[in-house]
Amino acid sequence: MNEITFEKSDKAQIFLDDRELKSVVAKLLFAKGAVLHSQRLEIGDFILSPRVGVERKSMADFEASIIDGRLFAQAQDLASTFSAPLMCIVGSQATRINPGAIRGAKISLTVDYRIPVLQFEDD
Repeated sequence: MNEITFEKSDKAQIFLDDRELKSVVAKLLFAKGAVLHSQRLEIGDFILSPRVGVERKSMADFEASIIDGRLFAQAQDLASTFSAPLMCIVGSQATRINPGAIRGAKISLTVDYRIPVLQFEDD
């Protein structure tokens, strides 16, 4: 994994994947005073501490990652790298997969990989 070093600071420090830099989330974090460190992350989209890594997916990407088989490989990487991993899903309208399969994937993430799943309506 890339070298991630949190410096002593009064402000929240967040490492984010450089592909997330222009996201609404990054802009909101910056507006709240967080110090953002952008680099290409091998695992996760945001690293909040040495313990907490976050994978953020739109519902369309969540569906695509189930279809192409990368969801559980990503979950394994996240769970083996961080002691407190999180999966955040943005959006709720699944269009390509049966809602039961979406629920099943979320349950598997939570039970099999011990990754809490947080779902948001929008950014």
